[in-house]
Amino acid sequence: MIKENGIDYARKNFQFSILEYRSMKTDDKIIIEREQYWKRALLSGTFGYNKN
Repeated sequence: MIKENGIDYARKNFQFSILEYRSMKTDDKIIIEREQYWKRALLSGTFGYNKN
């Protein structure tokens, strides 16, 4: 999307938020589980840009 429309487009049309903070020592499995949780909670697979 940024390649096609440029960085100014992304800055104008996208918002990024930190939903949770985890220690760098947190097991990868927990990180992936929490990422999946937020994707489901925010419906980002249906209405967003998450392809995974």
